[in-house]
Amino acid sequence: MIGILFSGGMDSSVLLYDVLNKNPSEEVKLFLFNYGSVHNKKEREHAIILIDKVMKDFPLSKINTHFINIPFKDYGIESDLLKTSKDIPDGHYEDKSMEKTIVPFRNGIMLSIACAVLNEGKLLYGAHSSYDTIYPDCREDFILSMKEAILKGTDNKVILEVPFFDINKRDIALLNNSLKIKAPIELTWSCYKDGEKHCGTCRTCHKRKEALQGFDLTEYEV
Repeated sequence: MIGILFSGGMDSSVLLYDVLNKNPSEEVKLFLFNYGSVHNKKEREHAIILIDKVMKDFPLSKINTHFINIPFKDYGIESDLLKTSKDIPDGHYEDKSMEKTIVPFRNGIMLSIACAVLNEGKLLYGAHSSYDTIYPDCREDFILSMKEAILKGTDNKVILEVPFFDINKRDIALLNNSLKIKAPIELTWSCYKDGEKHCGTCRTCHKRKEALQGFDLTEYEV
């Protein structure tokens, strides 16, 4: 059994397709979290479209989807990512303003819940090296600590794996191009805002553009 933190974004979609290319009949549990972010609605819309495409591309696979709602704001958790599109800063990952998009221990919370639901097997998530400097819960020391905590907390029944940790978003895009059955990147959602199209100016749009340069089918506002 494999569990995947799945957002409907590029990284988790390539991760899912990579898993199913290796084993088209794999049993997979997908964990989709609505934690109250500006872009959660768009993520979920695209995730549902992606899951439908996955089931057509891999008819022998067994996909079990868990939609989990955690209203972070209701518990006093603060981040510009939980406000409005107007509050989302534009710029690159390296910009100091990007720290405003940190949601405290977001991945730790999600991994903990997914671990409990999965109960046994491999738990995967698509953190990669581009995230490392900004988000504390994407850094190597966090991942290693979380791996150990999950192993000990489940009597070695759940193993956390982060297959993309040593590569960047461009590498992920190129990996997808090498797959026999490619993830439909054009159907994924990366933008931190909630417009009809990707804004093209927020940090995730900048990274998406860089990663897909030369074969980007995304429609951007800018």
